[in-house]
Amino acid sequence: MDIRNKKKLVAAGIALGFLLFALGLARDLRMGDRETDEKDTAPPVVVEGLDVDREMSGDLWSVKAVHVEQRGDVSDADSLDIVINTSGGTVWLISADRGHVVETDEDITLYEATGFVSSDVRPFFWKAPSAHWIPARETWLFDEGLEAWDNTVYLRGNKGIMPMSGDLSVEEGASVQWDEGSR
Repeated sequence: MDIRNKKKLVAAGIALGFLLFALGLARDLRMGDRETDEKDTAPPVVVEGLDVDREMSGDLWSVKAVHVEQRGDVSDADSLDIVINTSGGTVWLISADRGHVVETDEDITLYEATGFVSSDVRPFFWKAPSAHWIPARETWLFDEGLEAWDNTVYLRGNKGIMPMSGDLSVEEGASVQWDEGSR
């Protein structure tokens, strides 16, 4: 083998070595992207029979759910029962078919929710297609409508707001019906 062929063979070996090194480096650099993708598509943490008590803004929340799936700080729950004992003495009993919670914001949305609010003023029942908890205002927002009633009054509105005190306000198409005996 003459010297020119040896030089070509060594040059080809060096070039092949650099090529393999570059391919390995590119693969390693892409692994960071692949780990992020895997994290986004990682299977959820699944909890059956969740039962948790938590204090939020001085109120005690007791939450039970049949099934919860958590991905990162987002949880989706099925068949929820919630009891809220407020520091002001109002008690909330809430049931919902489904719920969506973003824990970092304490953002809660309940779907097909029904409830009972026991306050000193006037205890009543309510139901709504959705109930959205606004933690900064410690208020429930019913932006898809709300129905509320007791044994003498039936109230309906296209939108409603209810702070934890149980004071209810409805707007946009609100209607009220009184029982004959209540007038």
